[in-house]
Amino acid sequence: MKKLFLLSVVALLSVSLLAQEKKMVEFAKTVYDFGTVAEGSGSGGIISTTFSFKNLGSSPIFIENARTSCGCTTPKVDLTKPIAPGEVGQIPVAYNTNGRPGSFNKEVTITFKNAAGETSVEKIYIKGRVTAKGSQNVEPEAREDEPKSDMSKQQERSARKTKKVNEDIR
Repeated sequence: MKKLFLLSVVALLSVSLLAQEKKMVEFAKTVYDFGTVAEGSGSGGIISTTFSFKNLGSSPIFIENARTSCGCTTPKVDLTKPIAPGEVGQIPVAYNTNGRPGSFNKEVTITFKNAAGETSVEKIYIKGRVTAKGSQNVEPEAREDEPKSDMSKQQERSARKTKKVNEDIR
């Protein structure tokens, strides 16, 4: 009875392992962080990076589809070019910074297909932060010849206004 039970467990495990989706590709990296960029950066406000992947299979694969989470993100893929076993392929991904200040985290979903019709779905991500046009991202350093003050410029202006109002009241 125990042998029959063990045999059925082994058979079930074997079937489940065979049913698992095989990984067709491996990406060198799946996330690219642009860091902080100014709105309008790059060529016409478009910043880009390229993701590299390797075909892990024993037959050529094709990129069947590439979808993004937003129209501001564009993958450039060749759906007709086969990637041979062991060959490295590339997927350029562009992000339009125009009119999009703030943080971004975008997803690109790529579907690969081999000659047998099997598919594999992979996800890659871009992220970063876009500063608005004309905004100052870093505070200027104090110059050596300027007096040091514990008050900010706004606090100094407010203190001057308060002093002037108090003098006018007298």
